[in-house]
Amino acid sequence: MESDTLNELVHEYYYHTMRRVPSSAPISTSYNFSGISYEHYQIPFMTPEMVTGDSSILIIVDDATYHHIPSYILRYASDVYYGTNFDVYVESVQNASHTQVKNLILTYQNGLKGVVLIGNIADAKFEQTYFWEYDSWPCDLYFMDLDGVWTDAKDAGGHGIPNGIYEKHEGNVKPEVFVSRISTMGAHMYNVNKDSLLIRYFNKDHDYWMGKRIMSNHRALSYVNKDWKLWWDKLYGVKHVFGEEHYDMIRHGDAGFGKPQYELLVQERIYDIVELCAHSNYNIHAFTDNAGTKSYLYSSEIYHLSTTPIGMSLFSCVACNWLMADSAETIDVCDAYIYNSGNTLFVVGSTKSGGMNNTKNFFKPLGQGLSVGEAFKQWFVKTLGNNHNEYDVSWFYGMCIIGDPLISMTYDATEFCPDTLLLTAIPKDTLSEVTYKAAHKIIVQENFQIPNNMHVIFDAPEIDFAPNFTCISGGTFETRGNGCVCSRGVSNTPNHVSAKKKQSDNIDDNHNVAFSVIPNPVNDILSINSLDVLEQIEIYNINGQHAIRTNQLEINVSGLPQGIYLLRAVTTDGQMRQAKFIKQ
Repeated sequence: MESDTLNELVHEYYYHTMRRVPSSAPISTSYNFSGISYEHYQIPFMTPEMVTGDSSILIIVDDATYHHIPSYILRYASDVYYGTNFDVYVESVQNASHTQVKNLILTYQNGLKGVVLIGNIADAKFEQTYFWEYDSWPCDLYFMDLDGVWTDAKDAGGHGIPNGIYEKHEGNVKPEVFVSRISTMGAHMYNVNKDSLLIRYFNKDHDYWMGKRIMSNHRALSYVNKDWKLWWDKLYGVKHVFGEEHYDMIRHGDAGFGKPQYELLVQERIYDIVELCAHSNYNIHAFTDNAGTKSYLYSSEIYHLSTTPIGMSLFSCVACNWLMADSAETIDVCDAYIYNSGNTLFVVGSTKSGGMNNTKNFFKPLGQGLSVGEAFKQWFVKTLGNNHNEYDVSWFYGMCIIGDPLISMTYDATEFCPDTLLLTAIPKDTLSEVTYKAAHKIIVQENFQIPNNMHVIFDAPEIDFAPNFTCISGGTFETRGNGCVCSRGVSNTPNHVSAKKKQSDNIDDNHNVAFSVIPNPVNDILSINSLDVLEQIEIYNINGQHAIRTNQLEINVSGLPQGIYLLRAVTTDGQMRQAKFIKQ
């Protein structure tokens, strides 16, 4: 059935959705940064054990967005760090072109699993003439593929004049990492502040990581419009997330099919993930009801819905094309889903034609516990392989993730939220670091001992240490005042541990066992314990602002405001050492 209708769908796509006129001039947008005065700066995110080469996530945020909402960016980084097995790096960029963003990603590629682009990060574009029609579109595969060859040799008219848009992708074309965007580049609405959209999103995403936006039903839906009503892949692929018994399929011809039914279903807290197959543009979904009448669900309407699925998979042309939503009263469809007041935290869709085929390659690993980003990368590799033809380019090079790619459909936050935590000993099977979190209070009972080569984090508003608490030489610990949100009534959980396990237990990768700061919390004099000779020491606040530079091992911090700080030290052989402390 797919091959029988492909020509018709491609025809409709080009002539009714995105028909373009070729131009020999470069295509530019306000977000295609020139790279002039390009700068990048690593934000000293509070994870002292990170070493390049670990399994990690890179967050790249544009400088203006970071300085507008720094606490939300860092809280998101912290959520990912504690909620997954990944280390997290945060980089801010200013005036970065897409090639400079790619080069920054390449500096982290050893062990890198994925990249989250936050704010106004430049896009790479691809162009193609297919079925005698020219088109260009944003292509985030450019950032996912770390070792392929991308060529810009011609303009839209086929002349040998580069125009800043790629038309050839060769070599090892499989993606090595996943990439997603949390951006407002496609949101242009009157009386809506873009920072407020990001704050709304990060607040509800934080609720997910804290267990307040739970997936209680574990149920999936495929909602399939007329042209795909016989496509097996579109009808049944999403059942692999939660299984046959936790899946519904509604297609054209079923009772009530159409726009009103779809609006109702995505707001009724029935489904945790929905796949929609519908003709679309950047600002509409088109539905044909059983009487043959067409109706349109506009992106502005989606924005005012309270959609309850955590995730959406859209087989909907150009629904994620943030460059097309350029007027003052529009928002692209994908942004409308994640920035509305509901539960939706990620959308998988396209900046170009169609969406996913062979959806089992995405939904099955998603159901097995992989994150959205990991499952998306696996889909790309399994479905397209390492030989992308013209059809693959036309149909799949616009595929992208909008929203948090670390979302997992099997995530359970209850273990992170005991109300009161009673600790007696370090579990024997932990690796080099362990974190204890509580909603209110941690009680470290008598004779608690931190062994050599172990770093322990106590994270709660109240922390009580009983007598004979000891930290053997070579062990380290720190206290934090954050804790977590107790959202499911978990309380009085004895001997509970949430372990942030490293991907490697090689002790050489955990440099902090030989580096610590005391006392912590501190009022006035902070002392550094180090087995290495230190050359330079710097202290930053949680917003990444420089506070102190010295080469002394005892530092007077009495003049610093209360808060959390990061101390970074460079050894004489150029190695970096880091530790966090609290200034009281």
